[in-house]
Amino acid sequence: MIILLGLLGVLSGFSSAWLGVGTGLFIVSFLPVITGLSPLETLQASLLIVFTINLVNSFVFSIQKLVVWSWCVPIILIGLVCSFLLSVFVTSLSPFQVRFVLWLFLGFLPIIVFLLGKWPVMKKTLPWTSGLLVGTCSGLTGLGGGIILSPLLHETRSLPARKIAPLICVSTLFISFFALLGQEKGAGVFSNSHYWWKCCFILLACSGIGLFLGHSLNKKERSLLRRLMVRGLTFFVFCMVTAELWIF
Repeated sequence: MIILLGLLGVLSGFSSAWLGVGTGLFIVSFLPVITGLSPLETLQASLLIVFTINLVNSFVFSIQKLVVWSWCVPIILIGLVCSFLLSVFVTSLSPFQVRFVLWLFLGFLPIIVFLLGKWPVMKKTLPWTSGLLVGTCSGLTGLGGGIILSPLLHETRSLPARKIAPLICVSTLFISFFALLGQEKGAGVFSNSHYWWKCCFILLACSGIGLFLGHSLNKKERSLLRRLMVRGLTFFVFCMVTAELWIF
């Protein structure tokens, strides 16, 4: 189990620094399988790790001057309100309902991208729309929101590929923090389980390796490769969550 958690940590850190998506995506999808943690425990672990990793990412990207602050502000303002309110609400949902909400987000993502391409007016309001989607996703599923924002930005090509991960990391840093506050207010279960904290520590310790690799690769655009990887990740996790719901 420790080896699998270590690999999951490396993968999460790498994908977060290079694609802007992966930390919450991988943890929410694979942590229950590896550790047996409940969906709610997994959601809380995901938010904690997303916040910590993105704190490091935001510091590095700010020094590199890759953060597009004109996009970050509306995403953060809308996203943090939604994530906090919905994190309080989500503690009353059943494990099946938590996974079902995740499935809906992943399933409707291609439709959202299609609508943005067809309606230019929606593309003009993308920073504000992104904040609503990211905050809702973070609060209800425990994902940092990158699974929504990364495909949107890569497919619409609204920003250079190198600046997508910095934007997502800074935005989801604040959103995940308020989602954590909402979780603590709604459930207040942090630190009650030594096993839970052990899993989080292993993931965070190993994510440092992934962060180093991801920041090294982010020096080049490689926009096509990034888009293909984001598409593959989204489709894979959608299939996995669909299988989980079928088992439920």
